[in-house]
Amino acid sequence: MTIETERLIIRPLNIDDDLKDLLSIESDFSKSEYEHYDCKHPTTKSEITRMSERLTLFMVFLKTEKKGIGYITFYKNGNDYDLGYCFHRSY
Repeated sequence: MTIETERLIIRPLNIDDDLKDLLSIESDFSKSEYEHYDCKHPTTKSEITRMSERLTLFMVFLKTEKKGIGYITFYKNGNDYDLGYCFHRSY
């Protein structure tokens, strides 16, 4: 499922196509002032691959740049689902 807005494209993660953008987003987060409030984010291909196997990830792209600027994730928490997100601080 792909969702398009006026400025964004949101689509399921494709690890081969999106790895470079996802590594950039995660590396940026690991340097942020908010990092200590969250769990450690993956910063290698193998860590990201493992994360993508256990979570439902959607990449968020700017239409004009065709660049991944963040992601949205859904994960099961008991009988419910939680929503998580992470965006590169430049956006």
